[in-house]
Amino acid sequence: MTDITMSEGGELADPKLRLIALRVGKILQLAAEKAVAHQAEPDRYPSDHARASLERIFFARLRELPATKQRNAVAMVMPSVKAGMVARTSAWGDLSSVDLTSKVPIEEQARTLPFPPELTFPMSFLKSFPSLHGGVVDAHPLRTLPPGAPGDRPVTAARTLEFRVHRLSCIDETGGVLEDFCGTDTIFLSGAAIGATGATALLPELRIGAFDAGCVKEFTPPRPFCAFDLREGADWPKAYFVTLVLSDLEMGNLAGFQKKLVEKAGEEVTSAVFAATGLSLGARGGVMGGIIGAMTGWVAGWIFGDPGSWWNQDAFPPKTIALEIPSRSHAFPGGRQESAPSLTQLRGRDGEYAVEFDWRMAP
Repeated sequence: MTDITMSEGGELADPKLRLIALRVGKILQLAAEKAVAHQAEPDRYPSDHARASLERIFFARLRELPATKQRNAVAMVMPSVKAGMVARTSAWGDLSSVDLTSKVPIEEQARTLPFPPELTFPMSFLKSFPSLHGGVVDAHPLRTLPPGAPGDRPVTAARTLEFRVHRLSCIDETGGVLEDFCGTDTIFLSGAAIGATGATALLPELRIGAFDAGCVKEFTPPRPFCAFDLREGADWPKAYFVTLVLSDLEMGNLAGFQKKLVEKAGEEVTSAVFAATGLSLGARGGVMGGIIGAMTGWVAGWIFGDPGSWWNQDAFPPKTIALEIPSRSHAFPGGRQESAPSLTQLRGRDGEYAVEFDWRMAP
């Protein structure tokens, strides 16, 4: 690979990595089940309110929903909770051993289970991937726009990688036809960033403003949304991920819920990858950091991708953007400090928005 590459979302190309990520996704789903079970029968399905667990994140989301939607969630989930062991084993595999009647958080119970032997691998397996886009993910290409002016500083002096927002456009406001005539969206942009070591950081919420269909908010100069330290991680290539979370004022704290869940997904993916290798948590970087980031993005897309799930009602599914830099000496095409602007679209609540962004290497 000779170029800096960029993509959004995408499927995990390796079947073993995909199965490990799916197991992490099911741990999150089990925590969602436990939250609903606790709401329905708190004495039978107790929860430790003092611990920052996955089920507490889901429970907070559940309690924000209107009473009718809470009742619908209980009606939807409890048949699975009360199903027999044969049915639960079919649905959850080895995770069916997790005890929903225990106060111990779901993820802690899952970590005590023997890791499925068919999902284990040696470190040499991870090192067999030359790069993020060289066997880890089958990524969706981004729509790129004409590039800006060439950079005026040598990129090798760069210490920071910035993700910058150029503009946000409302293609169709939320709520359907009636809202198009009677309502206005108040849009916020936030998200999570995953750097070269695979560690996840939550990003502050940026109030973009009020939108009707066709409205555009431009940032001149482009607005830095997050930044990475290019010196972190010892090995190249290095991969960087930004998960965009779009929300409307009417959604309450939905964006906060999504961000916290992405952060916890990153923790669980990291734990799973090290459990698969049989190693203790240690230094991360290079392809290892990229694999953790890609798997976290996949889990986020999977858990938020089902509009029928009770926690996804009224949500814009987050979108994850990835950038991979092969070496310290690489620049964007033409020797530029900045990538060509790219466009990604977020759809939800019968609405659609487009985010134009770029990446910039800075001293």
